[in-house]
Amino acid sequence: MLWLALTFPQLPLEIFPSRQTPSAVISREHVVACNTSAVAGGVVPGMRLGDAWAMLPTLAIDERNVALEAERLQSLACWAGNFTSEISLAPPLSLLLEVQGSVRLFGGMERLFAQVRESCAAQGHVCQAALAPTPRAALWLATAAPESRCPDSASMHVALAALPLAALGLPRKVESRLTAFGIRRLGEVLKLPRAGLGKRLGSDFLIELARVLGEIPDPQARFVFPQQFRHRLELNARVEDAGRLNFAARRLILSMWLAGRVAAACFNACWSWSLTVERKKPIPVVLGFPR
Repeated sequence: MLWLALTFPQLPLEIFPSRQTPSAVISREHVVACNTSAVAGGVVPGMRLGDAWAMLPTLAIDERNVALEAERLQSLACWAGNFTSEISLAPPLSLLLEVQGSVRLFGGMERLFAQVRESCAAQGHVCQAALAPTPRAALWLATAAPESRCPDSASMHVALAALPLAALGLPRKVESRLTAFGIRRLGEVLKLPRAGLGKRLGSDFLIELARVLGEIPDPQARFVFPQQFRHRLELNARVEDAGRLNFAARRLILSMWLAGRVAAACFNACWSWSLTVERKKPIPVVLGFPR
């Protein structure tokens, strides 16, 4: 099997209307994600809110909305159906796609990567991708070494060995103990005797390693496509003419689940909007018919 992991590091920010001015999403008084304007002003994820405001007093903030992130991840899973039917959610910010057959269908890894990036960007999302024979290895690589392409176990082991422990999201207790041993990269961990690691770090860590390396099965729950697809996009400013709606409409259509090619389904889009003084009737648009 071959897994393509897609991680959306800016998803907590991307679910809100975009701003040109510095903005960030916070949780528990810490910055979770921030836009390029905020980064240019010295704000970075992980920074305390007080420090961020001291650095950039004009910083606008939104409180993290985990429920809305989960809803958007579901929508992205539907979009991923354009590339494969074997999709798994890896919350809070990632998807897993089994693409062994898709690589051939799309004409190779490079073309598949390019189409995924292009389609993702068209929807306004930043995506980090990596390819590996095991799902967990693909996730680790997408997070810590995006754009990695490991079609076999040998290349996967080489790529994994270079990963810094701090980027893997290990339990704090495990990472602290490994750091106390002077270990900084995964390759150093893999050289140690497993029995000794188990005694010091517990069996859960050994099981995690075995799954990453493909030594034991790591089954993934398959995403079930919904019977109805709904997606909403809030504009970041008032729109005064229909032409400016084209970009938003394009994003909504691109994000629609296009499984009609498999299910022979009929797709309708229903556009509705509110004006300052009156509410217009929805406009239904038929996009396709079953054959």
